[in-house]
Parts: sequence; C-alpha cells; structure tokens
Amino acid sequence: MKLWGIVIVLGSCGWFSFQNDPMDPPLFFEGGTLWKQAQQVEEVFTFGDTETTGEQQMFLVSDAQDEALFYYSPMSVVVCANGECKLAEINMFWSLIGDYWGYGIVKDAPLTKYEHAKFEAADYAKLHKLLANKNSVFRHKTLDELIDKVPTDNPLDLDATSGATKEELKAEVVAGGAYSCYSLWHLAHDPVVLKHIKNSSSEYFAKNGFAKLLDSDIEQYQAYALRQIPASDLGVYESRLAELFTTATPQWRVQLLKKLPQKTLVTSHFKSWLYAGFYEWDTHSQNNLLQKLDETMMDQGLEILREYDRLNENQIRLLVSKVVLWPSGKKNKFIEAIPLDKKGDNPVADYWLATLNKN
Repeated sequence: MKLWGIVIVLGSCGWFSFQNDPMDPPLFFEGGTLWKQAQQVEEVFTFGDTETTGEQQMFLVSDAQDEALFYYSPMSVVVCANGECKLAEINMFWSLIGDYWGYGIVKDAPLTKYEHAKFEAADYAKLHKLLANKNSVFRHKTLDELIDKVPTDNPLDLDATSGATKEELKAEVVAGGAYSCYSLWHLAHDPVVLKHIKNSSSEYFAKNGFAKLLDSDIEQYQAYALRQIPASDLGVYESRLAELFTTATPQWRVQLLKKLPQKTLVTSHFKSWLYAGFYEWDTHSQNNLLQKLDETMMDQGLEILREYDRLNENQIRLLVSKVVLWPSGKKNKFIEAIPLDKKGDNPVADYWLATLNKN
C-alpha cells in the first residue's frame, strides 16, 4: 500500500471533480450535507491489487477551512465470474473513523448485473443496504459457498454464468448481481483499508485536535473522540462534554461517565446541572455515577441525597457502600444532611441510617 500527500484544490461549486469530469452527488450518503462542503481532496494512500480489485486511490476530503470531512475513493473494479468480466465504476465514501457512508455512480456508467442489464432504483437501494451491513453473510463466507453450481432456469438467480444464488443470499444481494455485490462489499469493509483510514485520521486529529468531532451531531464521532482524547487533555473539552449530557442517549452517557475522572465531574461545567438532572436519567446511568462517588464528590452526593427516597434499594446499598469509606467528618456531614422527614420512614431508610452509623 502506498501513502501519498497530494492536495488538490477544488472549485467553488460546493462539490468536486475527479479526472476533470463533474461528479454527480452520491446516490446514498450517511454524512448528511457534509459532501456539499467539500472543497479539496488529499490523496492519502492506494489500496487493492492488480489481480483482483485493481489498485484504487483513497482521498481525504476537506472543506474550505481545511477541516477533514470524510474519505472518498473513485473506484473502477473489474468483476469476473467464470471467465466473464465487467467493469464496475463507483464512488465510495467512508466516515473519518472508517464506517461505510455511501456511494455514487459515475455519469453514463450505471452498474450492471446479469447479461449487462442496468441496475434499477430498487437495486441501488438494496446495494446500499448491503454495503451498510457490517455483519453481512459475506463477512464469514466466500461467494463459492453461497452459489450453487447447478443449472437453473431462472436468469435472476444467476450472476453472469456462475450458478444459482442460495436462499440465504437472495435476501441480501441484487438479483443477478451477486458477484458485483460481493466484490463491492469487501472493498467497503476491507480491514486493510479501514486500518489505513483510522491511521490517517489518528494522525490528522493528533495534529488538529478533536473539537470538530465533539461538536458534530454524529454520535459515532463523539464516541470516537472520547476514546482517543487522553485523560490529561479532557479539561480542554470540558464544556462541550458537559453539554453532551443534555442530549446523550443512555449508552453514550454511560461511556462519558466511564471515561471522565472524578476531578472533571466536580467542575462548574458539570455540577451546576448534572446532579439536578440525576433522577431523570435511566437506571444504568445513575448506577455508573454512583459507582464513581468518593469523598471528593461529597457535594454531588448531597445533591443526590435530597431525594434519596427515589433511589431503589440496590442503589441505596451502592451509595452506602461508597459513603462508609469516606473520612468520618464527611460521612457524618452526609448523615446529618438526610432530610428529617425522611429519616426512619421506611425499611430502606432504616437500613441506610443503621449501616452508616454502624460504620
């Protein structure tokens, strides 16, 4: 695989050209309107080989401010089956973290299937659905395992002169286009290509920071940034990370809680509203915060304590197990803060008080 560093500045039309030909907008694109912001491309590496897919070029696409947007490869792929070959020209797109994002076709070069019949609208949609499926049947099986080498009277069961498509494959692939679908899926999910995309992005964000990813409304980008940002640098993004809690899905909120250290969770960006909204969270998120409570987070624990009767019994026990480890002064202050009208008014509260006083 070759690495490159060639930057091509594009026109002001909002989209870009390749080999001097205007490129049509993608047929399918999971990056919203990012493709309209494209102003320049940098060739970052080549992939493939001359015997199977041919050598292809990969570009990093950026906007007018030189902010990376996505990856793009204009591919010409020779697809062969039993000696019959055909050329498939397709523009494929990946996110900055290596997820397949979509594809487009080259003007006047539609994709074809059995006996060179052109793809129809439904075929293009089915191909996109297949390419977006990381866990396709293609992931673990060769095409030979999915094609019956037996005669068939139905031409739609065929891809070129290969054989009948097995039932488990028919639901996924374009009728009459199994070999094309197979070749394109493996290009979209080639582990070597994805490795180089991730390496290229890692170098880019190490140099430019992760603010753009965190500011994105793409949750996969936010999660990727959170995994990549060193714990020592989290303070730089503290304000944005706090904002993300307001719209976070339960799964994303848990990832944030696991990554953020206690010293970040007690800053002004978080404590002003983070704990006030505690009881609006899902139980899993609540438990993850309770797990992180220590004596440095006493004020946050007291905020939760105001309505401790809304905790379930397991959460009460979890909170008690944390508080009993605190220095006696802070532990006693915590006990004294239990609202008088809630002391001893139910078995859970009795357990709470008895355990804290005992320890």
